[in-house]
Amino acid sequence: MSRPADTDRLIWLLQEQGRSSNRNIRSTLKLSDDRYAKIKQELLDEKLIEKVKGQGGGVQITTRGMKEKTLPDAVSSVENEKALYSPFVSILDAEATENEEPALVIDTSALRKSGKWSNPDVTKFRSGSFQS
Repeated sequence: MSRPADTDRLIWLLQEQGRSSNRNIRSTLKLSDDRYAKIKQELLDEKLIEKVKGQGGGVQITTRGMKEKTLPDAVSSVENEKALYSPFVSILDAEATENEEPALVIDTSALRKSGKWSNPDVTKFRSGSFQS
């Protein structure tokens, strides 16, 4: 199996993250400054990504870029993100029981407020008293 093209790897990364700093992309994809500059410009010219402001600069995926098919052989081991919540809640519950911790763990993913990432998907409430 051949290695995916760097452009596909960058688009896939941004499809997962939405946006990222230039430094993070170079580090994650293990690209030289020159190589990153070349593929970044190529994707900017194709309007698949766009620049964002920030310390050191960065890029984000465009609507057009989200429609790109990349890494066709990549397959997730889970159906979707929500499928991870139940096992995660179970692990946190077991951990609280093992540590004899008065805690309540709840899947709060259905409690959506407006805006992306405005509330947690899983919440752990722990009660305790403090001695002063």
